[in-house]
Amino acid sequence: MAFLSTTDGHQLYYERHGNLSGPTILFLHGGPGLGTSQNDLGYFDLTVVNVILLDQRGAGKSRPAGSLENNTSQNLVADIQVLLEELDLAKVILFGGSWGSTLALLFAITHPNRVSGLVLRGLFTASKNERQFFEEGEVALFYPKAVSRYLRQVPASHSGSIGSYYFKQILEGLPALQDKLAYELMHYGISVSRKIPYTQAEIESRLAGANQRQYARILAHFSINDFFLPDEYIINHLHTISHIPIHLVHGRYDMITTPKLAIQLAEKHKHFELRLVDGGHSPHESTVKTALQEEMVNLLTQLS
Repeated sequence: MAFLSTTDGHQLYYERHGNLSGPTILFLHGGPGLGTSQNDLGYFDLTVVNVILLDQRGAGKSRPAGSLENNTSQNLVADIQVLLEELDLAKVILFGGSWGSTLALLFAITHPNRVSGLVLRGLFTASKNERQFFEEGEVALFYPKAVSRYLRQVPASHSGSIGSYYFKQILEGLPALQDKLAYELMHYGISVSRKIPYTQAEIESRLAGANQRQYARILAHFSINDFFLPDEYIINHLHTISHIPIHLVHGRYDMITTPKLAIQLAEKHKHFELRLVDGGHSPHESTVKTALQEEMVNLLTQLS
């Protein structure tokens, strides 16, 4: 357990686990803003590999908690580079799901010489087209009750910009409204994250004790700024890392990051291995977790 100080006021929390003599895997959490936990080590054989858990700016145990200052995609990419220099690591394997897959691909595109391979889940490249389905409630065909509750918080005058309303109010609204919409946004995300939906009691249990406002503000900060990227930036630059092996696990019933783009990209890039599984977006579904464990082994075998 340690902190890495940046030059612009952040202290990034990280941990190292496992075999220091083995291949190093950098785990990139989702969100943005969720942070890491010990459960994230469950994808790896720690007798074989060394795993770094990094809490991104404002997330988890990093300080200042929830900070939006100097918190952009470019800052996070730069932080990874600084961390690798700090730990004297020439190359790493990147492992990330959802937003973690976005950041992994961004870092690989920016610093391809520092990445030996990627294992990704629930591909998300932050394009406007991808975001529309979840942010605007188009998942209603599959989860009508969850979407009805999500939309209920939005005035009729904002019916064409659901996500923007949530994000703006979470960032700029009165504290009580920030808290309410942060809770509802997280409730919505959890409600549609599994093929077999969580019960209301399970959702409330997962939300209990969570800092919804802190997480939601970081997510809103990134989303309202289009993740600080030109639209389709990753899609348009993916060819630059076509030599790096990418193993992707994606749920067939993922309603947060649908598999459509993953299928399209896998058809275009010869080193892009796509594995569709019977599951949704959540990494906690057994089908998704088992597939990630297996693809981690497959990548290590491919690199050896």
